[in-house]
Amino acid sequence: YIGCNAAILAYTRDFNFELLLLSAHAMVNNNSFSLTEYDHYFTTGDSLTSQDINDIFSKISEKGWRGDFNLGARALAIYSRPFSLTLGGVGNGFINFPKDALAFPFYGNTVIKEYDLDDLDAEGWGAASLDFAIAFPITQWTPAEFDFVSVGITAKYLIGIQYQDIEESSGKLFTTDDYIL
Repeated sequence: YIGCNAAILAYTRDFNFELLLLSAHAMVNNNSFSLTEYDHYFTTGDSLTSQDINDIFSKISEKGWRGDFNLGARALAIYSRPFSLTLGGVGNGFINFPKDALAFPFYGNTVIKEYDLDDLDAEGWGAASLDFAIAFPITQWTPAEFDFVSVGITAKYLIGIQYQDIEESSGKLFTTDDYIL
């Protein structure tokens, strides 16, 4: 029940005390590919054909490939009906690669070309968190058929650890027949 909807803390259970020593979660997504497409192109072990590479680049927005992430961990959490107290950490952010910069690894330096890297963008933050949640059953105001109705409140205190972002980026990649600059 720790970390769930706070109203659940008011439910009667077989055990009215829980101790959680460690848990973690991670979420990653992007603006271009589904997991099925990723598996099809990148996990089969097959070499990418020219058509595959063209299909991949047709899915990437002109603004670039954006990846978002959300991470969290709980180092210690205590539940005793009807409250919980949790100590952990959270963080999230994004990175946006210019579409032009992604072409080089896929197409290689088969032609003399200049790749623009000016639109690289990223931001991320991390914080320690202290969460307190409490719940109250409101069955005294509801009919017997609604004995599961409760109200929960969560308070979260975040202590910033780190924040990073790219304020400005510029760069170019030049390919020639003999070298990369």
